[in-house]
Amino acid sequence: MQATSGQGFGGIARLLHWLTVFLIIALYALGWYMADLELTDPDKFRLYQIHKSIGITVLVLAVLRLLWRLTYEAPAWPAHMAPWERLAAAGAHWALYGLLLLQPLLGVLQSNAANFPIVFWGGYELPALIGPNETVAKILLNLHHLLANVLAVLVLLHVAAALRHHIQLKDDVLRNMMPSAGLGGAAVALALVLIAPPFILTERTEQPVAAAGGEAAETAAPAAVAAPAVVADAERSEDVPAADAWAVLDGSELGFVARQQGSDVTGSFGSFDAEIVFDPNDLEASRISVDIDVTSITTGHSDRDKTLNSASFFDTATWPSAAFKSDRITAAGEGTSEAAATYEAVGTLTMRDVTMEVVLPFSLTIEDDPNDSKTSLAQAKGELPIRRLDYGIGQGDWASTVTVADEVVITIDIKASKPKG
Repeated sequence: MQATSGQGFGGIARLLHWLTVFLIIALYALGWYMADLELTDPDKFRLYQIHKSIGITVLVLAVLRLLWRLTYEAPAWPAHMAPWERLAAAGAHWALYGLLLLQPLLGVLQSNAANFPIVFWGGYELPALIGPNETVAKILLNLHHLLANVLAVLVLLHVAAALRHHIQLKDDVLRNMMPSAGLGGAAVALALVLIAPPFILTERTEQPVAAAGGEAAETAAPAAVAAPAVVADAERSEDVPAADAWAVLDGSELGFVARQQGSDVTGSFGSFDAEIVFDPNDLEASRISVDIDVTSITTGHSDRDKTLNSASFFDTATWPSAAFKSDRITAAGEGTSEAAATYEAVGTLTMRDVTMEVVLPFSLTIEDDPNDSKTSLAQAKGELPIRRLDYGIGQGDWASTVTVADEVVITIDIKASKPKG
C-alpha cells in the first residue's frame, strides 16, 4: 500500500525501521563491551560471532528497507521545510542507507582477511569473499571503526532532527514513523528472538569437561586440512647411518585442525626437526622422532596466535616445544598401484608437561626420484585425533568446550628423500 503524508509510513516500513534501530543499539553495545575484553577471554571470540551475525542481519534489513523505499512513496516533507532542509534530510537518509549496507560488508571482508570464519547465528558458515591477508585486515578494521563513528554521528543527528520536528516545529515527521504499541512490541520481540538464543544456547550446550588426563565431553571430529609449514632440516643422531635415515624436504607440513564456535580453524607449526629411520622391509629397526617448536604456531591471525602461545593454552614461555616419538611401527595394509601402503606408528606425544601414548596411522608412498635415479622419494600422510584437554591445553575458562571443541586433529604431510641402497 502506498504511503501518503496523511497516513505516515506503512506497518512494514515501521517494523523494519525499529527492528534495525534495536539491532544497531545491540551492535554498539556489544562492540564497546567486547573490545575491552582480554584476548585470553573466551567470551571475546563468542561475542564477536554474535556481533557479526547481528551486523549481517542489519545488512539484510537494509536491503529490504531500500527495496521498499524504491518501491513505495514516502510521506511528503512538511510544507514549511526550506529546500536546503529537504536536501539535507534526503542526503542524511541516503547516507544512513549507504552506511547500513557498507558497514556490515566491511565487517565481513575484515573477518575474511583476518582468517576468522563467520558462522551466521551459529548455524551456517558463510563462504569467504576474500583470502587471508593481515595487512588488508588491519586496513579494513580501521575503516570499519571509522565508519562506525560516522554512523553514530549520523544517527544522533537523525534523532535530534526528529525530536526538533516533534518538539519545536510540532509537525508529523516523527509521528509518521512512530510504531503502534503492537508494532513496537513486535519489533522488540523480533530483536530478542534474534539476539537472545546465542547467549541462552551457549549456556545450555556447555558440556562438563574433565581435567588434564581425563575424558572430555566434546566428540565432534572436524575434517582435517593441513596448513603450510616451513620445515627445518632433519637432524640425524650420531648412531644412525646416513643411508638409513630419511632427510625431510621443504614443503613438508605439520598442521592441525581445531573447531572454534562451530567452524574449522586450521593452523600449522612453521618449524620442526624430524629424524626418520624407516625401511618397509625392516619395521623392527624403524623409528620416528619429531621435535616441534610450538612458538612457531600460526593460524593466520596474530591475536589468535598470541592466545595459543599464552598460559591458557600451550604456555610456550614455559614449554616452548612438543615431541612425538615412536620406535614401534606396524604395517596396516599393503600398497597397490592405486593406493599407498598404510602403517601405524605407536609412540608418545608430549605437550606442555603431559606425555601420552598415541597411535598415528599414516599412508606411505615410496618411488624413484625422477631427477636422480640413485635417490628414493617418500611421502607420508596421516591424521591423529587428540583431545586438547588431556594435555592441559585450555586452562581456566578455556577448559570449556563451548568456544573451542576438545577434539583437535593433528595432520602430517611429510616429504623425504634417501639415497638408494
